[in-house]
Amino acid sequence: MGTKHGTHENLTLDDHLDLAENICSALSHFENAYKICQKRLGKSDGITHRLNNLTYSYGLSGGSKVIKRIKEDLYTKYSQLVDDETYSKYGDIYHGQRRDKK
Repeated sequence: MGTKHGTHENLTLDDHLDLAENICSALSHFENAYKICQKRLGKSDGITHRLNNLTYSYGLSGGSKVIKRIKEDLYTKYSQLVDDETYSKYGDIYHGQRRDKK
């Protein structure tokens, strides 16, 4: 099933695996950048503050509210696509808990 315009396709399992890996990797890189800036520039520097807002929400890692919403929406589409066996194989891919990569 595509979009209402009929020009797009749904995400495949491979698409979800790639997206999850890229999002989790990007978030990890931003967290590392935040730690470097915090150490060198201090918590009150504007760059450090913006990186903190991007990578943490309410003091918890996992991304800002926008990133968390994207991950939640993608997870919803992923969970609608996969069956129990596939989920058992890959796990909760959008929250860094991919089982087949460990």
